[in-house]
Amino acid sequence: MKNLRNLWLLVLAYPGLLRSQGFTGADFSQYLGISSVYANPAWIVATPYAKQAQLGAFGLGFSNNYWALEAPFTPWQWLTGGVDPSLKNAQGKIVWRPEWLTRNNQLQAADLMAQAEVRGPSYAKQLGTRLAWSTQTRTRSYLQIRDTDPALFRWAESVARSQSSSSTASLGSNFHLQSSAWQEWAGTLAAAPVSNGSLRIRLGATAKMYMGLGYAEAKSQGTRMQFFGRDSLTVYNSDMTWTFSSPQALQSITGSIVSGTRPSLGSISGLGLGLDLGAVFEFGRMGDAKWKAVVDGKPSFGANPYRFQLALSVLDFGGLRYGSDLSTIQISNSQAKTLVWDTAVWTALAQGQNALFDELESFARRELNYQNSTESRTVRMPATWVLQGNYRINRWLQLGAQWRHNSAAVGLSSIQLVPRFESKWLELGVPMSLHSGYRDLAAGGFVRLGPLWLGSDRLFSSLFQTSKSDLDVYMGLSWGWKLGSDNAKKAKD
Repeated sequence: MKNLRNLWLLVLAYPGLLRSQGFTGADFSQYLGISSVYANPAWIVATPYAKQAQLGAFGLGFSNNYWALEAPFTPWQWLTGGVDPSLKNAQGKIVWRPEWLTRNNQLQAADLMAQAEVRGPSYAKQLGTRLAWSTQTRTRSYLQIRDTDPALFRWAESVARSQSSSSTASLGSNFHLQSSAWQEWAGTLAAAPVSNGSLRIRLGATAKMYMGLGYAEAKSQGTRMQFFGRDSLTVYNSDMTWTFSSPQALQSITGSIVSGTRPSLGSISGLGLGLDLGAVFEFGRMGDAKWKAVVDGKPSFGANPYRFQLALSVLDFGGLRYGSDLSTIQISNSQAKTLVWDTAVWTALAQGQNALFDELESFARRELNYQNSTESRTVRMPATWVLQGNYRINRWLQLGAQWRHNSAAVGLSSIQLVPRFESKWLELGVPMSLHSGYRDLAAGGFVRLGPLWLGSDRLFSSLFQTSKSDLDVYMGLSWGWKLGSDNAKKAKD
Protein backbone atom coordinates (compact mmCIF):
# COMPACT_ATOMS: atom_id res chain seq x y z
CA MET A 1 0.00 0.00 0.00
CA LYS A 2 1.32 3.40 -0.92
CA ASN A 3 -0.25 5.37 1.89
CA LEU A 4 -2.47 5.07 4.90
CA ARG A 5 -5.61 6.12 3.05
CA ASN A 6 -5.52 2.85 1.15
CA LEU A 7 -5.12 1.07 4.47
CA TRP A 8 -8.22 2.72 5.94
CA LEU A 9 -10.16 1.74 2.83
CA LEU A 10 -9.02 -1.82 3.44
CA VAL A 11 -10.08 -1.69 7.08
CA LEU A 12 -13.47 -0.30 6.09
CA ALA A 13 -13.83 -3.17 3.66
CA TYR A 14 -13.29 -5.59 6.53
CA PRO A 15 -15.55 -4.23 9.26
CA GLY A 16 -16.25 -6.07 12.49
CA LEU A 17 -19.04 -7.52 14.59
CA LEU A 18 -20.24 -10.66 12.89
CA ARG A 19 -23.97 -11.18 13.40
CA SER A 20 -26.45 -13.65 12.03
CA GLN A 21 -29.00 -10.94 11.20
CA GLY A 22 -29.66 -7.28 11.79
CA PHE A 23 -28.17 -3.83 11.37
CA THR A 24 -28.62 -2.43 14.88
CA GLY A 25 -29.18 1.24 14.02
CA ALA A 26 -31.85 0.37 11.43
CA ASP A 27 -33.64 -2.29 13.48
CA PHE A 28 -35.80 0.21 15.40
CA SER A 29 -36.79 2.66 12.67
CA GLN A 30 -40.53 2.78 11.93
CA TYR A 31 -39.69 4.28 8.52
CA LEU A 32 -37.62 1.23 7.55
CA GLY A 33 -40.28 -1.40 8.18
CA ILE A 34 -39.18 -3.51 5.23
CA SER A 35 -35.62 -3.54 6.60
CA SER A 36 -36.76 -4.24 10.16
CA VAL A 37 -38.42 -7.45 8.94
CA TYR A 38 -34.99 -9.09 9.34
CA ALA A 39 -35.11 -8.38 13.09
CA ASN A 40 -38.80 -9.21 13.62
CA PRO A 41 -41.35 -10.11 10.91
CA ALA A 42 -44.16 -8.40 12.86
CA TRP A 43 -42.62 -4.95 12.30
CA ILE A 44 -43.93 -4.64 8.73
CA VAL A 45 -47.47 -4.08 9.99
CA ALA A 46 -46.15 -1.19 12.12
CA THR A 47 -44.68 0.89 9.31
CA PRO A 48 -46.37 4.28 8.68
CA TYR A 49 -46.34 3.62 4.93
CA ALA A 50 -49.08 1.84 3.00
CA LYS A 51 -46.38 0.56 0.64
CA GLN A 52 -42.64 0.33 1.06
CA ALA A 53 -39.73 -0.85 -1.08
CA GLN A 54 -36.03 -1.38 -0.59
CA LEU A 55 -33.68 -1.20 -3.54
CA GLY A 56 -30.87 -2.86 -1.65
CA ALA A 57 -28.66 -2.88 1.44
CA PHE A 58 -25.37 -4.42 2.40
CA GLY A 59 -23.11 -4.95 5.38
CA LEU A 60 -19.53 -6.16 5.70
CA GLY A 61 -17.71 -7.54 8.70
CA PHE A 62 -14.33 -8.66 9.94
CA SER A 63 -12.92 -9.28 13.42
CA ASN A 64 -9.94 -11.15 14.82
CA ASN A 65 -7.81 -11.33 17.96
CA TYR A 66 -4.40 -11.69 16.29
CA TRP A 67 -3.82 -8.69 13.99
CA ALA A 68 -4.44 -5.08 15.02
CA LEU A 69 -3.79 -1.74 13.38
CA GLU A 70 -1.95 0.52 15.84
CA ALA A 71 -1.20 3.77 14.04
CA PRO A 72 0.16 6.73 16.07
CA PHE A 73 -3.01 8.71 15.35
CA THR A 74 -6.75 8.14 15.34
CA PRO A 75 -9.02 8.10 12.26
CA TRP A 76 -10.51 11.36 13.53
CA GLN A 77 -7.07 13.01 13.44
CA TRP A 78 -6.60 11.70 9.91
CA LEU A 79 -9.97 13.07 8.79
CA THR A 80 -9.41 16.48 10.40
CA GLY A 81 -5.78 16.91 9.32
CA GLY A 82 -4.32 16.45 12.80
CA VAL A 83 -1.64 13.91 11.83
CA ASP A 84 2.00 14.66 12.74
CA PRO A 85 3.76 16.08 9.63
CA SER A 86 6.72 13.74 10.25
CA LEU A 87 4.46 10.85 9.17
CA LYS A 88 3.85 12.38 5.74
CA ASN A 89 5.86 12.48 2.54
CA ALA A 90 6.77 15.53 0.46
CA GLN A 91 3.32 15.53 -1.16
CA GLY A 92 1.60 15.62 2.25
CA LYS A 93 0.42 12.01 2.03
CA ILE A 94 0.65 9.71 5.05
CA VAL A 95 3.23 6.99 4.51
CA TRP A 96 2.29 3.50 5.67
CA ARG A 97 4.69 1.88 8.16
CA PRO A 98 4.62 -1.93 8.29
CA GLU A 99 5.21 -1.84 12.07
CA TRP A 100 1.76 -0.26 12.54
CA LEU A 101 0.23 -3.67 11.78
CA THR A 102 0.87 -5.49 15.06
CA ARG A 103 0.43 -9.13 16.06
CA ASN A 104 -0.54 -10.69 19.36
CA ASN A 105 2.16 -13.35 19.59
CA GLN A 106 1.16 -14.24 23.17
CA LEU A 107 -2.04 -15.90 21.99
CA GLN A 108 -2.48 -19.61 22.51
CA ALA A 109 -5.45 -19.78 20.12
CA ALA A 110 -6.35 -17.29 17.38
CA ASP A 111 -9.86 -16.60 16.08
CA LEU A 112 -11.04 -14.91 12.89
CA MET A 113 -14.54 -14.14 11.67
CA ALA A 114 -15.69 -12.43 8.48
CA GLN A 115 -19.08 -11.84 6.88
CA ALA A 116 -20.76 -10.16 3.94
CA GLU A 117 -24.51 -9.63 3.63
CA VAL A 118 -26.27 -8.28 0.54
CA ARG A 119 -29.99 -7.57 0.78
CA GLY A 120 -31.70 -7.52 -2.57
CA PRO A 121 -34.87 -5.76 -3.75
CA SER A 122 -37.84 -6.14 -1.39
CA TYR A 123 -41.40 -4.88 -1.17
CA ALA A 124 -44.06 -4.58 1.58
CA LYS A 125 -47.74 -3.65 1.40
CA GLN A 126 -50.32 -3.05 4.09
CA LEU A 127 -53.81 -4.46 3.58
CA GLY A 128 -56.07 -2.14 5.51
CA THR A 129 -55.04 -1.37 9.08
CA ARG A 130 -54.39 -4.86 10.43
CA LEU A 131 -52.63 -6.94 7.76
CA ALA A 132 -49.41 -6.63 5.80
CA TRP A 133 -47.26 -8.80 3.59
CA SER A 134 -43.78 -8.53 2.13
CA THR A 135 -41.32 -10.37 -0.05
CA GLN A 136 -37.53 -10.07 0.21
CA THR A 137 -34.23 -11.63 -0.87
CA ARG A 138 -30.70 -11.56 0.46
CA THR A 139 -27.36 -13.36 0.16
CA ARG A 140 -25.03 -14.07 3.06
CA SER A 141 -21.45 -15.33 3.21
CA TYR A 142 -19.29 -16.01 6.22
CA LEU A 143 -15.93 -17.45 7.23
CA GLN A 144 -15.08 -18.46 10.79
CA ILE A 145 -11.82 -19.90 12.13
CA ARG A 146 -11.72 -20.89 15.80
CA ASP A 147 -8.95 -22.02 18.12
CA THR A 148 -6.18 -22.11 15.54
CA ASP A 149 -2.46 -21.90 16.20
CA PRO A 150 -1.29 -18.29 15.54
CA ALA A 151 1.62 -19.84 13.62
CA LEU A 152 -0.85 -20.63 10.84
CA PHE A 153 -1.63 -16.91 10.52
CA ARG A 154 2.08 -16.06 10.55
CA TRP A 155 2.68 -18.49 7.71
CA ALA A 156 -0.22 -17.04 5.68
CA GLU A 157 1.26 -13.58 6.17
CA SER A 158 4.76 -14.69 5.12
CA VAL A 159 3.31 -16.28 1.97
CA ALA A 160 1.44 -13.06 1.15
CA ARG A 161 4.72 -11.14 1.51
CA SER A 162 6.70 -13.74 -0.51
CA GLN A 163 8.91 -14.45 2.51
CA SER A 164 10.52 -17.77 3.45
CA SER A 165 10.30 -17.71 7.24
CA SER A 166 9.66 -20.95 9.14
CA SER A 167 6.53 -21.52 11.25
CA THR A 168 5.46 -24.59 13.21
CA ALA A 169 1.71 -24.95 13.75
CA SER A 170 -0.13 -27.36 16.03
CA LEU A 171 -3.87 -27.70 15.43
CA GLY A 172 -5.60 -29.21 18.46
CA SER A 173 -8.96 -30.91 18.75
CA ASN A 174 -10.74 -27.55 19.11
CA PHE A 175 -9.58 -26.23 15.72
CA HIS A 176 -12.55 -25.55 13.47
CA LEU A 177 -12.82 -23.76 10.13
CA GLN A 178 -16.27 -23.25 8.66
CA SER A 179 -17.36 -21.24 5.64
CA SER A 180 -20.73 -21.04 3.96
CA ALA A 181 -22.72 -18.92 1.52
CA TRP A 182 -26.43 -19.03 0.74
CA GLN A 183 -29.25 -17.01 -0.73
CA GLU A 184 -32.72 -16.56 0.78
CA TRP A 185 -36.03 -16.04 -0.95
CA ALA A 186 -38.60 -15.11 1.68
CA GLY A 187 -42.20 -14.07 2.16
CA THR A 188 -43.69 -12.48 5.28
CA LEU A 189 -47.24 -12.15 6.58
CA ALA A 190 -48.03 -10.00 9.62
CA ALA A 191 -51.26 -9.08 11.43
CA ALA A 192 -52.47 -6.93 14.32
CA PRO A 193 -55.23 -9.07 15.91
CA VAL A 194 -55.55 -6.69 18.88
CA SER A 195 -55.64 -2.93 18.31
CA ASN A 196 -57.42 -0.62 20.75
CA GLY A 197 -56.77 2.43 22.83
CA SER A 198 -54.65 0.67 25.46
CA LEU A 199 -52.97 -2.26 23.71
CA ARG A 200 -51.88 -3.34 20.25
CA ILE A 201 -50.47 -6.79 19.47
CA ARG A 202 -48.71 -7.56 16.18
CA LEU A 203 -47.75 -11.07 15.03
CA GLY A 204 -45.62 -12.02 12.04
CA ALA A 205 -44.00 -14.99 10.33
CA THR A 206 -41.46 -15.26 7.52
CA ALA A 207 -41.10 -18.43 5.44
CA LYS A 208 -37.74 -18.82 3.69
CA MET A 209 -36.21 -20.95 1.01
CA TYR A 210 -32.42 -21.30 1.33
CA MET A 211 -30.21 -22.02 -1.67
CA GLY A 212 -26.72 -23.15 -0.77
CA LEU A 213 -23.99 -21.47 -2.83
CA GLY A 214 -21.00 -23.16 -1.20
CA TYR A 215 -19.85 -24.90 1.96
CA ALA A 216 -16.43 -25.77 3.39
CA GLU A 217 -15.42 -27.10 6.80
CA ALA A 218 -12.19 -28.38 8.34
CA LYS A 219 -11.69 -30.09 11.72
CA SER A 220 -8.61 -31.43 13.44
CA GLN A 221 -8.14 -34.11 16.10
CA GLY A 222 -4.46 -33.27 16.48
CA THR A 223 -2.13 -32.10 13.70
CA ARG A 224 1.42 -30.72 13.78
CA MET A 225 2.96 -29.09 10.71
CA GLN A 226 5.99 -26.94 9.90
CA PHE A 227 5.85 -24.36 7.10
CA PHE A 228 8.92 -23.05 5.32
CA GLY A 229 7.40 -20.01 3.60
CA ARG A 230 6.79 -20.76 -0.07
CA ASP A 231 9.40 -23.52 -0.14
CA SER A 232 8.00 -26.59 1.58
CA LEU A 233 5.63 -28.09 4.14
CA THR A 234 6.43 -30.89 6.60
CA VAL A 235 3.57 -32.79 8.25
CA TYR A 236 4.84 -34.55 11.41
CA ASN A 237 1.50 -36.05 12.38
CA SER A 238 -2.08 -35.38 11.32
CA ASP A 239 -5.71 -36.33 11.86
CA MET A 240 -7.91 -33.96 9.87
CA THR A 241 -11.27 -33.96 8.12
CA TRP A 242 -12.08 -31.59 5.25
CA THR A 243 -15.66 -31.32 3.93
CA PHE A 244 -16.66 -29.15 0.96
CA SER A 245 -19.31 -28.71 -1.70
CA SER A 246 -16.62 -28.10 -4.35
CA PRO A 247 -12.84 -27.55 -4.36
CA GLN A 248 -13.52 -23.90 -5.24
CA ALA A 249 -16.01 -23.33 -2.39
CA LEU A 250 -13.67 -21.71 0.14
CA GLN A 251 -11.99 -19.55 -2.48
CA SER A 252 -15.36 -18.40 -3.89
CA ILE A 253 -16.84 -17.58 -0.47
CA THR A 254 -13.71 -15.77 0.72
CA GLY A 255 -13.60 -13.79 -2.51
CA SER A 256 -17.21 -12.67 -2.09
CA ILE A 257 -16.49 -11.44 1.46
CA VAL A 258 -13.38 -9.55 0.36
CA SER A 259 -15.21 -7.83 -2.50
CA GLY A 260 -18.54 -7.41 -0.69
CA THR A 261 -20.42 -9.07 -3.56
CA ARG A 262 -22.60 -12.13 -4.00
CA PRO A 263 -20.99 -15.53 -4.64
CA SER A 264 -21.79 -17.09 -7.99
CA LEU A 265 -25.44 -18.12 -8.29
CA GLY A 266 -24.63 -20.52 -11.10
CA SER A 267 -23.85 -23.54 -8.92
CA ILE A 268 -26.55 -24.07 -6.30
CA SER A 269 -25.41 -27.06 -4.24
CA GLY A 270 -28.01 -27.22 -1.48
CA LEU A 271 -31.63 -26.42 -0.63
CA GLY A 272 -33.42 -25.83 2.63
CA LEU A 273 -36.32 -24.20 4.45
CA GLY A 274 -36.38 -21.78 7.35
CA LEU A 275 -38.75 -19.77 9.49
CA ASP A 276 -38.73 -16.47 11.41
CA LEU A 277 -41.39 -15.83 14.05
CA GLY A 278 -42.07 -12.55 15.83
CA ALA A 279 -44.47 -10.71 18.11
CA VAL A 280 -44.70 -7.01 19.05
CA PHE A 281 -46.66 -5.66 22.03
CA GLU A 282 -47.44 -1.91 22.26
CA PHE A 283 -49.02 -0.26 25.29
CA GLY A 284 -49.06 2.97 27.34
CA ARG A 285 -50.84 5.83 25.59
CA MET A 286 -49.04 9.06 24.77
CA GLY A 287 -50.76 12.06 26.38
CA ASP A 288 -50.68 14.38 23.36
CA ALA A 289 -54.11 14.90 21.77
CA LYS A 290 -52.62 14.70 18.28
CA TRP A 291 -51.54 11.14 18.98
CA LYS A 292 -54.95 10.13 20.31
CA ALA A 293 -56.69 11.51 17.23
CA VAL A 294 -55.11 8.91 14.93
CA VAL A 295 -54.85 5.85 17.15
CA ASP A 296 -57.47 3.81 15.26
CA GLY A 297 -56.90 5.36 11.83
CA LYS A 298 -54.87 4.13 8.92
CA PRO A 299 -51.07 4.15 9.21
CA SER A 300 -49.59 7.61 8.71
CA PHE A 301 -46.41 9.51 9.54
CA GLY A 302 -45.76 9.61 13.27
CA ALA A 303 -49.14 8.05 14.00
CA ASN A 304 -47.96 5.48 16.55
CA PRO A 305 -49.47 6.66 19.86
CA TYR A 306 -48.00 3.99 22.16
CA ARG A 307 -45.24 4.86 24.59
CA PHE A 308 -43.86 1.33 25.09
CA GLN A 309 -42.98 -1.35 22.55
CA LEU A 310 -41.78 -4.85 23.44
CA ALA A 311 -40.81 -7.31 20.67
CA LEU A 312 -39.66 -10.94 20.71
CA SER A 313 -38.52 -13.01 17.74
CA VAL A 314 -36.64 -16.14 16.79
CA LEU A 315 -34.78 -15.97 13.47
CA ASP A 316 -33.41 -18.60 11.10
CA PHE A 317 -35.10 -21.64 12.58
CA GLY A 318 -34.26 -24.19 9.89
CA GLY A 319 -31.50 -25.86 7.93
CA LEU A 320 -29.81 -26.19 4.56
CA ARG A 321 -29.35 -29.66 3.13
CA TYR A 322 -26.45 -30.46 0.84
CA GLY A 323 -26.88 -33.56 -1.33
CA SER A 324 -24.48 -36.35 -2.17
CA ASP A 325 -22.13 -33.91 -3.92
CA LEU A 326 -20.70 -32.92 -0.52
CA SER A 327 -17.20 -34.43 -0.44
CA THR A 328 -15.28 -35.43 2.69
CA ILE A 329 -11.52 -36.03 2.77
CA GLN A 330 -9.84 -37.63 5.81
CA ILE A 331 -6.07 -37.63 6.20
CA SER A 332 -3.77 -38.97 8.91
CA ASN A 333 -0.13 -39.91 9.44
CA SER A 334 2.32 -40.58 12.29
CA GLN A 335 5.65 -40.19 10.44
CA ALA A 336 7.03 -36.93 9.07
CA LYS A 337 6.29 -36.28 5.39
CA THR A 338 7.51 -33.28 3.37
CA LEU A 339 5.88 -31.53 0.44
CA VAL A 340 8.11 -29.26 -1.68
CA TRP A 341 6.11 -26.43 -3.23
CA ASP A 342 6.32 -25.94 -6.97
CA THR A 343 6.70 -22.30 -8.07
CA ALA A 344 4.00 -22.91 -10.65
CA VAL A 345 1.54 -23.71 -7.85
CA TRP A 346 1.90 -20.24 -6.32
CA THR A 347 1.70 -18.60 -9.72
CA ALA A 348 -1.53 -20.45 -10.50
CA LEU A 349 -2.95 -19.65 -7.05
CA ALA A 350 -2.31 -15.94 -7.58
CA GLN A 351 -4.33 -16.20 -10.79
CA GLY A 352 -7.34 -17.56 -8.90
CA GLN A 353 -6.88 -21.20 -9.88
CA ASN A 354 -7.14 -24.24 -7.61
CA ALA A 355 -3.63 -25.53 -8.13
CA LEU A 356 -2.79 -25.37 -4.42
CA PHE A 357 -5.74 -27.59 -3.51
CA ASP A 358 -4.85 -30.07 -6.26
CA GLU A 359 -1.24 -30.18 -5.10
CA LEU A 360 -2.20 -30.79 -1.47
CA GLU A 361 -4.64 -33.53 -2.43
CA SER A 362 -2.04 -35.19 -4.65
CA PHE A 363 0.48 -35.07 -1.79
CA ALA A 364 -2.07 -36.57 0.64
CA ARG A 365 -2.86 -39.42 -1.74
CA ARG A 366 0.84 -40.28 -2.16
CA GLU A 367 2.25 -39.79 1.33
CA LEU A 368 -0.57 -39.86 3.91
CA ASN A 369 -3.44 -42.12 4.88
CA TYR A 370 -6.09 -40.73 2.56
CA GLN A 371 -9.84 -41.43 2.34
CA ASN A 372 -12.35 -39.68 0.11
CA SER A 373 -16.13 -40.11 0.35
CA THR A 374 -19.35 -38.27 -0.43
CA GLU A 375 -22.21 -37.63 1.94
CA SER A 376 -25.43 -35.73 2.49
CA ARG A 377 -25.54 -33.23 5.34
CA THR A 378 -28.02 -30.76 6.81
CA VAL A 379 -26.32 -27.61 8.04
CA ARG A 380 -28.31 -25.93 10.78
CA MET A 381 -28.78 -22.19 10.49
CA PRO A 382 -27.43 -20.00 13.32
CA ALA A 383 -30.79 -19.53 15.07
CA THR A 384 -30.94 -16.25 16.97
CA TRP A 385 -33.26 -15.03 19.73
CA VAL A 386 -33.97 -11.30 19.68
CA LEU A 387 -35.64 -9.31 22.47
CA GLN A 388 -36.31 -5.63 21.75
CA GLY A 389 -37.74 -2.82 23.82
CA ASN A 390 -38.50 0.76 22.83
CA TYR A 391 -39.57 3.76 24.92
CA ARG A 392 -40.98 6.91 23.31
CA ILE A 393 -39.82 9.87 25.36
CA ASN A 394 -41.81 12.24 23.17
CA ARG A 395 -42.86 12.54 19.53
CA TRP A 396 -39.26 12.78 18.30
CA LEU A 397 -36.98 11.14 20.91
CA GLN A 398 -36.87 7.42 21.62
CA LEU A 399 -34.74 4.96 23.53
CA GLY A 400 -34.36 1.40 22.23
CA ALA A 401 -32.72 -1.69 23.73
CA GLN A 402 -31.95 -5.03 22.13
CA TRP A 403 -30.63 -8.41 23.23
CA ARG A 404 -29.42 -10.88 20.62
CA HIS A 405 -28.47 -14.41 21.60
CA ASN A 406 -26.91 -16.69 19.00
CA SER A 407 -27.63 -20.34 19.73
CA ALA A 408 -24.61 -21.51 17.73
CA ALA A 409 -21.96 -19.27 19.31
CA VAL A 410 -22.27 -17.15 22.45
CA GLY A 411 -19.37 -15.07 21.08
CA LEU A 412 -21.78 -13.65 18.49
CA SER A 413 -24.30 -12.56 21.13
CA SER A 414 -24.72 -8.94 22.21
CA ILE A 415 -26.73 -6.33 24.09
CA GLN A 416 -27.43 -2.89 22.57
CA LEU A 417 -28.84 0.40 23.80
CA VAL A 418 -29.92 2.85 21.05
CA PRO A 419 -30.99 6.42 21.89
CA ARG A 420 -32.25 8.16 18.76
CA PHE A 421 -34.11 11.04 17.14
CA GLU A 422 -36.71 10.00 14.55
CA SER A 423 -38.74 11.99 12.03
CA LYS A 424 -40.02 11.51 8.49
CA TRP A 425 -36.90 12.80 6.70
CA LEU A 426 -34.18 12.59 9.36
CA GLU A 427 -33.17 9.96 11.87
CA LEU A 428 -30.10 9.91 14.13
CA GLY A 429 -29.06 7.13 16.51
CA VAL A 430 -26.11 6.16 18.69
CA PRO A 431 -26.00 2.34 19.11
CA MET A 432 -24.04 1.38 22.24
CA SER A 433 -23.27 -2.32 22.52
CA LEU A 434 -21.80 -4.97 24.75
CA HIS A 435 -20.73 -7.48 22.12
CA SER A 436 -18.43 -10.48 21.49
CA GLY A 437 -20.17 -12.62 24.07
CA TYR A 438 -20.99 -9.61 26.28
CA ARG A 439 -17.30 -8.81 26.83
CA ASP A 440 -16.44 -5.73 24.73
CA LEU A 441 -17.97 -2.25 24.74
CA ALA A 442 -18.48 -0.15 21.60
CA ALA A 443 -20.35 2.97 20.49
CA GLY A 444 -21.57 3.50 16.93
CA GLY A 445 -23.70 5.83 14.85
CA PHE A 446 -26.70 5.67 12.52
CA VAL A 447 -28.16 8.30 10.22
CA ARG A 448 -31.08 8.27 7.78
CA LEU A 449 -31.67 11.09 5.31
CA GLY A 450 -34.95 10.36 3.60
CA PRO A 451 -34.54 6.99 1.86
CA LEU A 452 -30.76 6.66 2.34
CA TRP A 453 -29.39 5.21 5.57
CA LEU A 454 -25.91 4.45 6.84
CA GLY A 455 -24.68 3.00 10.12
CA SER A 456 -21.83 1.47 12.07
CA ASP A 457 -22.04 -0.20 15.47
CA ARG A 458 -18.44 0.80 16.25
CA LEU A 459 -18.10 4.16 14.53
CA PHE A 460 -17.26 6.35 17.53
CA SER A 461 -15.17 3.64 19.20
CA SER A 462 -13.02 3.36 16.09
CA LEU A 463 -12.76 7.09 15.33
CA PHE A 464 -11.03 7.92 18.60
CA GLN A 465 -8.86 4.84 19.14
CA THR A 466 -5.37 4.27 17.76
CA SER A 467 -5.67 0.45 17.99
CA LYS A 468 -8.23 -1.34 15.82
CA SER A 469 -8.78 -5.00 15.09
CA ASP A 470 -12.33 -4.73 13.79
CA LEU A 471 -14.90 -2.31 12.44
CA ASP A 472 -18.32 -2.51 10.80
CA VAL A 473 -20.48 -0.64 8.31
CA TYR A 474 -23.94 -1.12 6.78
CA MET A 475 -26.06 0.97 4.45
CA GLY A 476 -29.17 0.79 2.34
CA LEU A 477 -31.77 2.59 0.22
CA SER A 478 -35.42 2.27 1.27
CA TRP A 479 -38.49 4.40 0.63
CA GLY A 480 -42.23 4.27 1.15
CA TRP A 481 -45.37 5.97 -0.06
CA LYS A 482 -48.94 6.19 1.14
CA LEU A 483 -52.26 6.03 -0.73
CA GLY A 484 -55.57 7.81 -0.18
CA SER A 485 -56.58 11.29 0.95
CA ASP A 486 -57.19 10.08 4.51
CA ASN A 487 -53.54 9.15 4.92
CA ALA A 488 -52.42 12.39 3.30
CA LYS A 489 -54.50 14.43 5.74
CA LYS A 490 -53.09 12.62 8.77
CA ALA A 491 -49.55 13.03 7.49
CA LYS A 492 -49.88 16.77 8.15
CA ASP A 493 -49.65 16.05 11.87
